[in-house]
Amino acid sequence: MFLICVIFISFTAGALVNPVDYGTDVVLENNMVHEVESIVHQDPNAKWLVQDMPINYLTVVGAKTVNSVNVYPNLDEWHIIDNGENEDIYNRYAHIMVNFQNESNTTFNLTSQDSFVVNFNVNDLEKLNISYILSPEDLDRLSNENVTFEKIYEQDIYKIYHIKYN
Repeated sequence: MFLICVIFISFTAGALVNPVDYGTDVVLENNMVHEVESIVHQDPNAKWLVQDMPINYLTVVGAKTVNSVNVYPNLDEWHIIDNGENEDIYNRYAHIMVNFQNESNTTFNLTSQDSFVVNFNVNDLEKLNISYILSPEDLDRLSNENVTFEKIYEQDIYKIYHIKYN
């Protein structure tokens, strides 16, 4: 009788609690994600940065996203920007947000134990060889003599920019 009760409770709990309620269609059946996938097929080694979106969306379709959540941070890449001065901030399993600006040096700000913000000076994008950015912002305003942002796709509020270095 006890075994029957345990089986019944286990079956009921398993049937009523479904953590994968919507499946992967939420991510994979998205026109913007399909566009990223198309770009990745044409330029598989391109590096991406993502701003203000679930960051790991692009890794699902193979985009090499610099600010995706990494179990082990790519210290070599971050050291290119700051010579290791902020290693105590980015040497963790963290969510990495980015803001783009062209007024000051690139800075790292720890926002919580597992999250930090990189205030990216657009002139430092070339140091990491960034090819594409997905952002809700109009980055055209940040184009200068060193870097140009070419909008190649837009859906809803999100835009994909191809980065050209002068």
